[in-house]
Formats: sequence, C-alpha cells, structure tokens
Amino acid sequence: MTSYAKVKWDIIEMWNSDAKYTNSHLIDLATEMGVEIGNEIADRKSIIAKVSDAVIKSDVEKGDCTITEWGTSSQEQTNFENYMGSLGVPEPELELDIESNTHEHEHEHDDGTVHSHPHEDGHHEDEHEHDDGTVHSHEGGDEPHTHEEEVHMYEDVEEVELPDFKKMTKKALDEWAEERGIILDRRKTKAHMIAELNKQL
Repeated sequence: MTSYAKVKWDIIEMWNSDAKYTNSHLIDLATEMGVEIGNEIADRKSIIAKVSDAVIKSDVEKGDCTITEWGTSSQEQTNFENYMGSLGVPEPELELDIESNTHEHEHEHDDGTVHSHPHEDGHHEDEHEHDDGTVHSHEGGDEPHTHEEEVHMYEDVEEVELPDFKKMTKKALDEWAEERGIILDRRKTKAHMIAELNKQL
C-alpha cells in the first residue's frame, strides 16, 4: 500500500537535498502542470507543498503512481506537519475514493440491530460502548456476535445518520464537530480532520 503522506514526504526530502530545486525551478515546474504560484517570493515551504501536491496528482492521473491511503496517522504526515510548522498544512487537491485511514466494522446484535464503528487500519479488535456505559471488545470486528448478559436499549434509540464528511468544506466540518463538543484543528488537511472526527464520534 502506498500512502499520500509517504509519497509527498519523499518528494520534499528529495527537493530539499537537490540543489536544482530552487524556488524558480519549482515555480516553472508548477506552471508546466497548470498550477499557479501567485507570489514568486512566497515562503519556500508553501511553494514546495503546493507543487509536490500537483506532481502527485499528475502522476496519479497519468497512472505513474497509485495512492491507496492518505497516511494521516503516519510518521511521514507528522514530518510534513512539523516541516510546515506555523504555515499549516494545505489541503491536498488529489481526490481519493478512500476513507481517511479508517474502515468500519459492521455487526449484528440479538435484537437485530446492526451498527458499525470506525477503526484504524490493521486494528481488528472491535471495541464499542453501549448505552449502559459498558465498553467491551471482540476479536474479528466484522463477525456477528451476541451479548447475553448486557442490557440493550437499541429499540428506543434512533440511528443517527452522519453527513458525508468528504463532501463538506473544512469550515463546515469544524462547525459540525464544534456543535457536538469536538474540537478540530482546521490547519490540518481535510483528510486528517475527518480521521480525527471519526475517532472521536
């Protein structure tokens, strides 16, 4: 699997260590790909972030690169965030039809209720909380299981339908989360914000 964060960080490391990648060269590269750098004396980090994103997008569209995940919780993403510092991490232009480093496990209870919980990739233990405050986990989270000794209130609980976070702007995500007592960092990428929101829901 190839993550967006890893590919981007690899590019940044190469450009920072190769003398030919001056601001002028990067701006020319951006122009070739139809990306406009409005300010030629902009911070080098901002230029690199914008141009590297355009390079990845172009490579994906040409079929030269395949991205299978965002890598929002990876070391490379942390490196990139530290690199950008107070400038903040720009939202990627690349559109991927994948969730932000999470997947959901659906399971059914004795009463017929089916629900799901987001989990980090590679995490197969299905831990969840019931209305009575009981928290427990199950190996192989997508296997059906039963709870004979627990009190379930699912009959009285209306299933809450979540909006499609990927179609929302960062501002809308931030406001939606804040209404529910969840604080997000709008300086992060939208993918990172969605991952953090899924984690706290």
